[in-house]
Amino acid sequence: MKIKRRKVAKRILRTYTANFGFSEPFSVLVDGTFAKIALDNKVKIDEQIKNYFAADVTLHTTQW
Repeated sequence: MKIKRRKVAKRILRTYTANFGFSEPFSVLVDGTFAKIALDNKVKIDEQIKNYFAADVTLHTTQW
């Protein structure tokens, strides 16, 4: 990931943790369509999202 994108994500995450009381492990909702496309392209969503957030993440999916 590019350095600028990581800095922006880190700053936004820090804002949400300070102002809205979010804490680790973060819950991320993954749409079924997104999960299907990632599976077709052999992308490991859990690893990518954990790297993006640089924190513990719990993934949740929609039923459909």
